[in-house]
Amino acid sequence: MNCKPGDLAFIVHAGIYAEPWAEGLVVRCIDSFAEGSYVCWNIERPLVSPVGQVFTSVYDGVLRPIGNPGEDAQDETLHWLPVPSQHKEVA
Repeated sequence: MNCKPGDLAFIVHAGIYAEPWAEGLVVRCIDSFAEGSYVCWNIERPLVSPVGQVFTSVYDGVLRPIGNPGEDAQDETLHWLPVPSQHKEVA
């Protein structure tokens, strides 16, 4: 499984029902269930398609969790950008 209960996750591809409007949306996974050979997640808020279809669950295979980087995480942009300076330049 890609996700676990409580995870925030991106929908990264359209999945078997080809719903490209959902790609890039963020959902919160509540609890999982099996639908045939697929694992699905009930989501916190329903997704509503442009034509009014309501989706209350998402296939695990189309999700990528947004992980907590932890307390010791490093900001990767500081490797290629200078650290902001508190020094003010006179105009």
